[in-house]
Amino acid sequence: VSKEQRKVIVEHHLAQAQDQDFVIGGKVNGGAGYTIMFDKLLVGKIEPIYSQDLNGNGEFRFVGTIKQPELFQLRLPEGVIHIIIHPGDQLYFTFDFKDPTDFKCEGSVEPILLREMYFTLDRINEKIDEIQEAEDAVKDNKKHFAMMDTMDRAYARIDAEKSRNLKKLINKYDTSFMALLAAGRLNPETNIDYMEQVDRRFAKQFPLSPFYEGFHEKVMAYAPVATGKTAPELMANNVNGYPVRLSSTRGKYVLVDFWASWCEPCREEIPNLKKLYQKYKANGFEVFSVSIDNDVDAWKAALRQEDMPWMQVNDNGGFSSSAAQTYLVQSIPATFLLDRSGKIVAKNLRGADLERKLAQ
Repeated sequence: VSKEQRKVIVEHHLAQAQDQDFVIGGKVNGGAGYTIMFDKLLVGKIEPIYSQDLNGNGEFRFVGTIKQPELFQLRLPEGVIHIIIHPGDQLYFTFDFKDPTDFKCEGSVEPILLREMYFTLDRINEKIDEIQEAEDAVKDNKKHFAMMDTMDRAYARIDAEKSRNLKKLINKYDTSFMALLAAGRLNPETNIDYMEQVDRRFAKQFPLSPFYEGFHEKVMAYAPVATGKTAPELMANNVNGYPVRLSSTRGKYVLVDFWASWCEPCREEIPNLKKLYQKYKANGFEVFSVSIDNDVDAWKAALRQEDMPWMQVNDNGGFSSSAAQTYLVQSIPATFLLDRSGKIVAKNLRGADLERKLAQ
């Protein structure tokens, strides 16, 4: 969806949108006398709206006005209930004070669908926590580095499972606001093509929502560096201070390698890169190393120490450097493998995984 198309859609919906009341009521068994909070959930932000003491029967009632679907939550000491509210909704909840997540809702199925999504994410997060605990238990840096390939594959399997489960929900409930929220939880590194399709659908369905705006911005940012896309141009100075362009390598298989002199995992991977470079350079393999060192002297010292026989440039500025921003690099080492036409065919390969891909 282009900026021009989005502008037209937003202007149309702003002209059509009208404020409408909504009512949220309910009964909390065992909650008499406690305070219940009603919050609006924004992207990365919670905005408290109302608070109310439950009456002697544990009942509550909130009234508000909105012009588009919004995300809210009911908040109690024992937990929260996330709620999607549409203009004109009249919802009634019943649940026990000790377990708000086990609720019933009259007036809409979307809070139930939203609960299903959060249960799915909770199961995935439990698996991620298990891997992180195992990783944190390894204190030796060399052992930790040796585990990285295994850990990366484990994270990739969990990410694939998360994507499958979220896509099932999105495809099943594609007209629901919940589907938009689920789409925002997808990893754009591995799902950008699917997210672009979803973006086109939600552009007309929820154009005024800040959740759609955040999703759209993510799609627009990741699409240029997605697998299958032509790698964006890079230009930075080499060790002699002369500018070098990534496009000068066109016609070769190129590994764009983001690193820094202070990055220990980056430097531990260099011997493997040397081995692969010697093995495949006759077949048209090239490495284009992009240092994000702020300290140019430290970068030059590392080059002398490591003696890497391939293209080296420095785009100082750390993760705020132009190259890192263009390629959305948030941690290093980060790599992008390009084919002879300059298209990205794989990301973040190293060790045995990189060797297998080069052999292909």
